[in-house]
Amino acid sequence: MWTISFILTLYFLQAHVLGYIKILEPYLPPDKNVLLMIADDLGIGDLGCYGNKKAKTPNLDKLAKHGIRFTRMYSVPSDAGSMNAIMSGREPRRFGLVKGKTGRTSFSSPAQTGGIHEKQYTLARAGNRYRVKTLYNGLWNLGFSGNKIPTQIGFRSFFGTLLPHSVSCVNQDRYTDSDMFKALMYEYYPIFISISLVIVISRYFRLLNRCLFILSIIAVILSISALRIHCWTSVYNPSSCIFMENNVIQEQPYREDRMMLRMTDQAVRFMKYRANHIQPFLYIVSFLQPGFPSATSFKFRNRTALGPHGDSVHEMDWSVGKILKALKDSNLQNDTIVIFVSNNSPTKTHPVSGEPLDDEHTGQTCIYGKDGKIDLRGEKGSNFEGGLRVPAIIHYPGKTRKESVTHAVTSVMDVYATIYDIWEMKKTEEETKIDGKSLMPLIKNPKLTPSNVIHEQLYHYCDLGKVGAVTLGDLKIHFRNSTLKDCAGPLLSQPLVYNISGDPRETNPLPIKDYIHLLYHVEASVKKYQSSVGLNVVKHSQFDEIPMPFNFPCDEILFCSKTYDIQENFNTLLY
Repeated sequence: MWTISFILTLYFLQAHVLGYIKILEPYLPPDKNVLLMIADDLGIGDLGCYGNKKAKTPNLDKLAKHGIRFTRMYSVPSDAGSMNAIMSGREPRRFGLVKGKTGRTSFSSPAQTGGIHEKQYTLARAGNRYRVKTLYNGLWNLGFSGNKIPTQIGFRSFFGTLLPHSVSCVNQDRYTDSDMFKALMYEYYPIFISISLVIVISRYFRLLNRCLFILSIIAVILSISALRIHCWTSVYNPSSCIFMENNVIQEQPYREDRMMLRMTDQAVRFMKYRANHIQPFLYIVSFLQPGFPSATSFKFRNRTALGPHGDSVHEMDWSVGKILKALKDSNLQNDTIVIFVSNNSPTKTHPVSGEPLDDEHTGQTCIYGKDGKIDLRGEKGSNFEGGLRVPAIIHYPGKTRKESVTHAVTSVMDVYATIYDIWEMKKTEEETKIDGKSLMPLIKNPKLTPSNVIHEQLYHYCDLGKVGAVTLGDLKIHFRNSTLKDCAGPLLSQPLVYNISGDPRETNPLPIKDYIHLLYHVEASVKKYQSSVGLNVVKHSQFDEIPMPFNFPCDEILFCSKTYDIQENFNTLLY
């Protein structure tokens, strides 16, 4: 009798426990970690695994050999916009992170208050809801005010820089806010001199009384002062090169020859720490490399025959290798999905002079096929393939097949949805409205066809106007007359249709008469999409916001400089 009662009790307890587990299942932490590595302006032709035989990228090549490599991963024509797309899985235009009336395609000053919305759904907030430890290491570029930095939008820690590496952060050929002010004064000095002469002559002939004369002189002085303040708040101020740890500025301006070593050391330390803990993690490493001007640590300069850009790519690959080795040494490699992607394609134009950059200072926007090397048209900021295609690699232990390659159309927005699928999370109603698609079908079967199996249509926006181009599998339609540097332009009288699989350089438009029906269908789809996701509601670009001097992040009021006072020794890391 007691035995029967005991068995029945166990049966009912088991039923209740299983019931509670089923109820709580959507809220249980996932059993997979995610390591997301983001390169800055890495060209699709910069890596050995994409066909570049001169590249020194053995670690990324090895990652691609054991994972899946994407040949048609598309970015967006904006640094901040692309980072937002990765973090939220949504069109940057939804949040005004596109080119505005001023022509800027990214933030021009750390004194601007724009960036990612503090209540916006991001990978960090999703991870926290499911007890995933989320950490951010490296380049942020999604806001500079107190409520925009990573620790305020959900990440447990932040170790990195607020802005991309710029010409104001380098040791050689530095361009500062003082240089900018001198250049603007040289450009506008005829206007200031003319106005001053008119004021003096008017006073001499008594056309102005003393009061108006003094007020006019003050107005000229204030105009010059406002111009100087505008230059001081720009990204060309060396004080905008800020290295932070959590909410605290550690160095201002930072030393460019130390940043990659610091980031790598920080990531390696975390992997060693994580080996003794069981909480799943999302660890993001956002490299400063290899975007122009290419940042390189003292140990990696002149290590390749490809110039500063090649050295920077080589150092980034070294960092990837160190982080993956730490992952393996901590016995985490079988439980960690590794995602590597570039946020943008390279720029080929100097940001100050506007002159073309030498090959040794910029990445390669090219692909390697059966017919050899094919140079893609365009650079970062354009709607051409050279301005949108970026390298991407995913390694999912136990699921990705070795040396897999997919030619399906994908987007950096898909990173967000893919990580959700990896974690098998239950999405909220708001999170179901994302624009990205999960890449899990391709991870399981990279040979899926046709090329629009993930995105039936992929829209390319760069400003608040009409869509610039649409990718439909092997076809691509240009609706605007964009240049090789700028995706914005007037609407074409007749759209241009290209076959990207056969003509990746986009030089031979197809006969428009053969695609009239398709064009009607696409234009209707674009209007429906814009209306459904509210793109027509956004009327202003965050990049147009006027910087306010008192918003400039400084270590102390009126003192925008700080020296990193921690003794650094990277011998263990380097040798």
